Amino acid sequence: MSEKEKKPIQQISDDIKHIKRDVGTIKSDIEHIKKYIRMREVREQLEQEKEQAIESEYVKSDKSWFW
Repeated sequence: MSEKEKKPIQQISDDIKHIKRDVGTIKSDIEHIKKYIRMREVREQLEQEKEQAIESEYVKSDKSWFW
């Protein structure tokens, strides 16, 4: 059957199937984006902790001329 020959209820049913598929795809895309954002945040946090650890390990020398 062509698009023009389909009954209106069949056309609506087909449209709903397409919408369900599209919504499922959008949901999976959103989950992928959330995972990426979490990984990015963790990566940034680890870098900040690494920088803080390096800064805390650095010992400033005294300003005295002896030792």
